[in-house]
Amino acid sequence: DLSVGSMPPQPITISRDRRLSEAKPLLTDSIENLPGIRQLSLASLVKSVGQNRIDQSRGLIFGCPFEVMSQILPSNQEVIMTEDWMFHPIVSVHNKAMKAVGDVALSEEDVVAVCHTLRLLLLLERLRPKAVHRVSATTRFTRLMCVFLASSNLFLDDVVHVYMTALLRCYTRPEILHQIDFNESIPGVLSFYDLYSAVLSQYSAVSYGDPLFGCFLLLPLQQRFSCHLRRAVWGEHASVLRSLAIPLSQASCL
Repeated sequence: DLSVGSMPPQPITISRDRRLSEAKPLLTDSIENLPGIRQLSLASLVKSVGQNRIDQSRGLIFGCPFEVMSQILPSNQEVIMTEDWMFHPIVSVHNKAMKAVGDVALSEEDVVAVCHTLRLLLLLERLRPKAVHRVSATTRFTRLMCVFLASSNLFLDDVVHVYMTALLRCYTRPEILHQIDFNESIPGVLSFYDLYSAVLSQYSAVSYGDPLFGCFLLLPLQQRFSCHLRRAVWGEHASVLRSLAIPLSQASCL
């Protein structure tokens, strides 16, 4: 429902207490946060394509001629949103961090945006898998790795950490894991090796030996992937081995 599309985007509601009750199922928490997730999605859509295109698209769908300035459609190759639209807030926060000078702390709004994005991803993976099936498993895993590069401590946030753990379990299920291929073309990533090297450097600098962070490093080290990724760990980034200690209970899914 884009009926509020003509209204200016509202700021994302910020909850001061982002801690999760251990007894609360994650899907229940995600459903309870659907209003915030919807607000974030609309704000991201407006930021990506502009309010005018949203109004025209809505007018065409709902048959509102006064909102349609032209019946001439753009090129068939042009789309309003890319297929990985659900990852856009994470990519936006990551790109902002890459442009910043030094390690700049994320705003509360950025942290909440990442939390809501992870909630949405878990909902889609568990309840609406067809909504993400056109996004390759490799792209999905790579987008999650950007969370570790967005800030030195974002992955330590309680909500971020627990949802990243749940999503990693989703992406390491046999039916998805066998689809991951780091040699494929990943939108927005020129070289997975360069991205992986950046994540390795980040792990050495700020991980504090976090097991979840370590699991994201281990997955690309499987024998079926390029040997260059393993050489990156055993060669130029050998320092990560000093703190890469992961309990077998957490690494079993890999």
